[in-house]
Amino acid sequence: MPSRSTLLLTAEAMLFVVAVGASAATSQAEDWSPPGLVLILLGLTLVSDALAVRHRSQRISGSFLGLVLAMALLGPAPAVAIGVVSTLVDHVRARLPLPKLITNLATYATFPLVGALLIERLTAIRDLESDDVSFALVVFGAFMVANFLNFAMIAGDYVFHQGDSFARQFRTIFVPVLPSGVVSALLTVSVAVLYREVGLAALALFALVLVVFQYLLRALLLSQRRAEELAAMQLGVLTSLVETL
Repeated sequence: MPSRSTLLLTAEAMLFVVAVGASAATSQAEDWSPPGLVLILLGLTLVSDALAVRHRSQRISGSFLGLVLAMALLGPAPAVAIGVVSTLVDHVRARLPLPKLITNLATYATFPLVGALLIERLTAIRDLESDDVSFALVVFGAFMVANFLNFAMIAGDYVFHQGDSFARQFRTIFVPVLPSGVVSALLTVSVAVLYREVGLAALALFALVLVVFQYLLRALLLSQRRAEELAAMQLGVLTSLVETL
Protein backbone atom coordinates (compact mmCIF):
# COMPACT_ATOMS: atom_id res chain seq x y z
CA MET A 1 0.00 0.00 0.00
CA PRO A 2 1.40 3.46 -0.89
CA SER A 3 2.54 5.60 2.01
CA ARG A 4 0.69 8.75 3.07
CA SER A 5 3.46 10.90 1.59
CA THR A 6 3.21 9.11 -1.75
CA LEU A 7 -0.55 9.60 -1.82
CA LEU A 8 -0.17 13.30 -1.06
CA LEU A 9 2.43 13.78 -3.80
CA THR A 10 0.19 11.94 -6.25
CA ALA A 11 -2.72 14.19 -5.32
CA GLU A 12 -0.55 17.30 -5.72
CA ALA A 13 0.68 16.12 -9.13
CA MET A 14 -2.91 15.50 -10.24
CA LEU A 15 -3.93 18.92 -8.92
CA PHE A 16 -1.14 20.51 -10.98
CA VAL A 17 -2.31 18.75 -14.15
CA VAL A 18 -5.94 19.71 -13.50
CA ALA A 19 -5.01 23.36 -12.81
CA VAL A 20 -2.96 23.63 -16.01
CA GLY A 21 -5.73 21.99 -18.03
CA ALA A 22 -8.40 24.21 -16.49
CA SER A 23 -6.37 27.36 -17.17
CA ALA A 24 -6.01 26.40 -20.82
CA ALA A 25 -9.70 25.53 -21.13
CA THR A 26 -10.90 28.80 -19.59
CA SER A 27 -8.56 31.17 -21.43
CA GLN A 28 -8.68 32.79 -24.84
CA ALA A 29 -5.98 33.92 -27.27
CA GLU A 30 -6.50 37.60 -26.38
CA ASP A 31 -5.51 36.83 -22.78
CA TRP A 32 -1.89 36.81 -24.02
CA SER A 33 -2.16 40.33 -25.40
CA PRO A 34 -0.26 42.53 -25.26
CA PRO A 35 2.78 40.20 -25.36
CA GLY A 36 4.92 42.93 -23.83
CA LEU A 37 2.81 42.86 -20.66
CA VAL A 38 3.25 39.09 -20.36
CA LEU A 39 7.03 39.33 -20.79
CA ILE A 40 7.44 42.25 -18.38
CA LEU A 41 5.36 40.59 -15.65
CA LEU A 42 7.30 37.36 -16.14
CA GLY A 43 10.64 39.19 -15.89
CA LEU A 44 9.68 41.19 -12.81
CA THR A 45 8.30 38.04 -11.18
CA LEU A 46 11.55 36.15 -11.76
CA VAL A 47 13.67 39.04 -10.45
CA SER A 48 11.54 39.40 -7.34
CA ASP A 49 11.62 35.66 -6.74
CA ALA A 50 15.43 35.77 -6.80
CA LEU A 51 15.28 38.28 -3.91
CA ALA A 52 12.97 36.17 -1.75
CA VAL A 53 13.07 36.41 2.04
CA ARG A 54 13.22 33.24 4.11
CA HIS A 55 11.15 33.21 7.31
CA ARG A 56 11.22 30.03 9.38
CA SER A 57 10.00 27.21 7.12
CA GLN A 58 8.56 29.58 4.49
CA ARG A 59 10.20 31.42 1.60
CA ILE A 60 8.39 34.69 0.91
CA SER A 61 8.74 36.49 -2.40
CA GLY A 62 7.34 39.56 -4.09
CA SER A 63 6.67 37.42 -7.16
CA PHE A 64 3.15 37.00 -5.79
CA LEU A 65 2.42 40.61 -6.74
CA GLY A 66 3.33 39.93 -10.35
CA LEU A 67 1.07 36.90 -10.40
CA VAL A 68 -1.87 38.90 -9.07
CA LEU A 69 -1.36 41.49 -11.80
CA ALA A 70 -1.30 38.66 -14.34
CA MET A 71 -4.58 37.37 -12.88
CA ALA A 72 -6.19 40.81 -13.12
CA LEU A 73 -4.79 42.11 -16.41
CA LEU A 74 -4.29 38.95 -18.47
CA GLY A 75 -6.18 35.80 -17.52
CA PRO A 76 -5.92 32.28 -16.09
CA ALA A 77 -3.50 30.75 -18.62
CA PRO A 78 -0.88 33.56 -18.55
CA ALA A 79 -1.06 33.77 -14.75
CA VAL A 80 -0.61 30.01 -14.35
CA ALA A 81 2.17 29.97 -16.97
CA ILE A 82 4.09 32.70 -15.13
CA GLY A 83 3.63 30.85 -11.84
CA VAL A 84 4.88 27.56 -13.30
CA VAL A 85 7.86 29.15 -15.07
CA SER A 86 8.91 31.00 -11.90
CA THR A 87 8.69 27.73 -9.95
CA LEU A 88 10.84 25.86 -12.48
CA VAL A 89 13.44 28.66 -12.56
CA ASP A 90 13.57 28.62 -8.76
CA HIS A 91 14.02 24.84 -8.88
CA VAL A 92 17.01 25.19 -11.21
CA ARG A 93 18.56 27.77 -8.88
CA ALA A 94 17.81 26.07 -5.55
CA ARG A 95 17.94 22.39 -6.63
CA LEU A 96 14.84 21.52 -4.66
CA PRO A 97 14.01 17.85 -4.03
CA LEU A 98 11.34 16.40 -6.32
CA PRO A 99 8.56 16.29 -3.67
CA LYS A 100 9.09 19.98 -2.92
CA LEU A 101 9.05 20.80 -6.64
CA ILE A 102 5.72 18.98 -7.09
CA THR A 103 4.22 20.85 -4.12
CA ASN A 104 5.38 24.20 -5.48
CA LEU A 105 4.13 23.44 -9.00
CA ALA A 106 0.71 22.46 -7.67
CA THR A 107 0.56 25.60 -5.53
CA TYR A 108 1.76 28.06 -8.16
CA ALA A 109 -0.64 26.62 -10.72
CA THR A 110 -3.65 26.52 -8.40
CA PHE A 111 -3.82 29.89 -6.69
CA PRO A 112 -3.24 31.92 -9.90
CA LEU A 113 -6.02 29.90 -11.54
CA VAL A 114 -8.41 30.47 -8.63
CA GLY A 115 -7.58 34.17 -8.41
CA ALA A 116 -7.92 34.76 -12.16
CA LEU A 117 -11.22 32.88 -12.38
CA LEU A 118 -12.53 34.78 -9.35
CA ILE A 119 -11.73 38.09 -11.02
CA GLU A 120 -13.24 36.95 -14.32
CA ARG A 121 -16.48 35.72 -12.73
CA LEU A 122 -16.97 38.84 -10.62
CA THR A 123 -16.18 41.01 -13.62
CA ALA A 124 -18.76 39.09 -15.69
CA ILE A 125 -21.45 39.70 -13.07
CA ARG A 126 -20.98 43.44 -13.32
CA ASP A 127 -19.40 45.48 -16.08
CA LEU A 128 -16.20 46.86 -14.55
CA GLU A 129 -14.66 48.36 -17.68
CA SER A 130 -15.32 51.91 -16.48
CA ASP A 131 -15.84 51.23 -12.78
CA ASP A 132 -12.39 51.51 -11.24
CA VAL A 133 -13.62 51.35 -7.63
CA SER A 134 -15.41 48.03 -8.06
CA PHE A 135 -12.51 46.68 -10.12
CA ALA A 136 -10.10 47.66 -7.34
CA LEU A 137 -12.22 45.87 -4.72
CA VAL A 138 -12.37 42.74 -6.88
CA VAL A 139 -8.58 42.68 -7.36
CA PHE A 140 -8.00 43.32 -3.65
CA GLY A 141 -10.33 40.44 -2.71
CA ALA A 142 -8.66 38.11 -5.21
CA PHE A 143 -5.25 39.11 -3.82
CA MET A 144 -6.22 38.17 -0.27
CA VAL A 145 -7.93 34.90 -1.30
CA ALA A 146 -4.97 33.82 -3.43
CA ASN A 147 -2.52 34.88 -0.70
CA PHE A 148 -4.22 32.67 1.88
CA LEU A 149 -4.53 29.77 -0.56
CA ASN A 150 -0.83 30.05 -1.37
CA PHE A 151 0.06 29.92 2.33
CA ALA A 152 -2.42 27.15 3.12
CA MET A 153 -1.08 24.82 0.42
CA ILE A 154 2.60 25.33 1.28
CA ALA A 155 2.06 25.29 5.05
CA GLY A 156 -0.34 22.35 4.80
CA ASP A 157 2.28 20.29 2.99
CA TYR A 158 4.89 21.22 5.62
CA VAL A 159 2.54 20.35 8.48
CA PHE A 160 1.70 17.02 6.83
CA HIS A 161 5.34 15.97 6.56
CA GLN A 162 6.75 17.56 9.73
CA GLY A 163 3.83 16.89 12.06
CA ASP A 164 3.60 20.55 13.03
CA SER A 165 0.42 22.47 13.82
CA PHE A 166 -1.26 24.42 11.03
CA ALA A 167 -2.58 26.89 13.60
CA ARG A 168 0.97 27.54 14.82
CA GLN A 169 2.18 28.01 11.25
CA PHE A 170 -0.65 30.46 10.65
CA ARG A 171 0.09 32.35 13.85
CA THR A 172 3.87 32.54 13.49
CA ILE A 173 4.22 32.93 9.71
CA PHE A 174 1.05 34.23 8.08
CA VAL A 175 -0.11 36.69 10.74
CA PRO A 176 3.23 38.58 11.15
CA VAL A 177 3.43 39.36 7.41
CA LEU A 178 -0.28 40.10 7.02
CA PRO A 179 0.13 43.90 7.48
CA SER A 180 2.73 44.06 4.71
CA GLY A 181 0.45 41.82 2.65
CA VAL A 182 -2.43 44.29 2.95
CA VAL A 183 -0.13 47.17 1.97
CA SER A 184 1.16 45.15 -0.98
CA ALA A 185 -2.42 44.36 -2.02
CA LEU A 186 -3.30 48.06 -2.03
CA LEU A 187 -0.19 48.91 -4.06
CA THR A 188 -0.91 46.10 -6.52
CA VAL A 189 -4.50 47.28 -6.91
CA SER A 190 -3.21 50.79 -7.61
CA VAL A 191 -0.96 49.48 -10.38
CA ALA A 192 -3.80 47.42 -11.88
CA VAL A 193 -6.15 50.44 -11.96
CA LEU A 194 -3.42 52.72 -13.31
CA TYR A 195 -2.64 50.23 -16.08
CA ARG A 196 -6.19 50.60 -17.35
CA GLU A 197 -5.50 54.33 -17.76
CA VAL A 198 -1.89 54.58 -19.00
CA GLY A 199 -0.97 51.08 -20.20
CA LEU A 200 2.52 49.60 -19.90
CA ALA A 201 3.93 52.77 -18.33
CA ALA A 202 2.18 51.73 -15.12
CA LEU A 203 4.62 48.84 -14.78
CA ALA A 204 7.32 51.31 -13.80
CA LEU A 205 5.25 51.86 -10.66
CA PHE A 206 5.00 48.11 -10.24
CA ALA A 207 8.79 47.82 -10.19
CA LEU A 208 8.78 50.40 -7.38
CA VAL A 209 6.04 48.43 -5.60
CA LEU A 210 8.23 45.32 -5.64
CA VAL A 211 11.11 47.24 -4.09
CA VAL A 212 8.82 48.66 -1.39
CA PHE A 213 7.36 45.21 -0.72
CA GLN A 214 10.78 43.61 -0.23
CA TYR A 215 11.85 46.46 2.04
CA LEU A 216 8.71 46.33 4.19
CA LEU A 217 8.91 42.57 4.45
CA ARG A 218 12.56 42.51 5.47
CA ALA A 219 12.00 45.30 8.00
CA LEU A 220 8.96 43.57 9.48
CA LEU A 221 10.65 40.19 9.84
CA LEU A 222 13.82 41.78 11.22
CA SER A 223 11.73 43.62 13.82
CA GLN A 224 9.97 40.40 14.78
CA ARG A 225 13.26 38.52 15.02
CA ARG A 226 14.78 41.19 17.25
CA ALA A 227 11.71 41.14 19.49
CA GLU A 228 12.01 37.36 19.84
CA GLU A 229 15.73 37.64 20.63
CA LEU A 230 15.03 40.32 23.25
CA ALA A 231 12.31 38.19 24.83
CA ALA A 232 14.67 35.18 24.91
CA MET A 233 17.43 37.30 26.50
CA GLN A 234 15.05 38.65 29.15
CA LEU A 235 13.87 35.12 29.91
CA GLY A 236 17.47 33.97 30.23
CA VAL A 237 18.26 36.80 32.67
CA LEU A 238 15.19 36.04 34.79
CA THR A 239 16.03 32.33 34.80
CA SER A 240 19.59 33.05 35.95
CA LEU A 241 18.28 35.38 38.66
CA VAL A 242 15.85 32.75 39.93
CA GLU A 243 18.59 30.11 39.97
CA THR A 244 20.91 32.48 41.87
CA LEU A 245 18.24 33.27 44.47
